Amino acid sequence: MFDFNFNWDGRLALGIEQIDSQHQVFFQIGRHIEQLLLIQCIGVTEQELMNILYDLREYVTYHFYDEETFMKTIHYPHIMQHIAEHESFKNYINSIDYTAFCASPYKELTHLRNAIVEWVFEHIVKQDKDIEAYYQQLSS
Repeated sequence: MFDFNFNWDGRLALGIEQIDSQHQVFFQIGRHIEQLLLIQCIGVTEQELMNILYDLREYVTYHFYDEETFMKTIHYPHIMQHIAEHESFKNYINSIDYTAFCASPYKELTHLRNAIVEWVFEHIVKQDKDIEAYYQQLSS
C-alpha cells in the first residue's frame, strides 16, 4: 500500500456541507488509527479499540443514510450501484471480530487502515465526486 495520511484535503470536498463534514469525521477516525499504528499500538486499550469500531460502525450507518437520502433527493442515476458499495463496506466494518481485533491490534488496525485508504480512493475520490459533478450539473 502506498503512503497516505489522513489530513483532510479540501479538494475532496463535494460542496455539500453535511456530507463534507461527515467525510472529515471519517478522516479523523482514520487519523486515530494511523496514530496508533505509528506507535505500534503500544499502550492501546481495549476500550480505545472498541471506541474505534463503535465510531466506524456509527459512521457507516448515519453517513451512508444521509448520502443515500441526498442521492434520492437529486434523483442520482447511479444510486443503486452506490448503495451496493455502501452495503459492502458497511458489511465489512460490521463483520470485524472484536476479539480478534483486540488480540492483534496492530495487525487488525493495519488491515482496517488499508481498507479505509482504499475506500477513500475508490469511493470518495471517484464515486462521491461523480455525485458532486451530477449535482453541479443540476444546479447550473
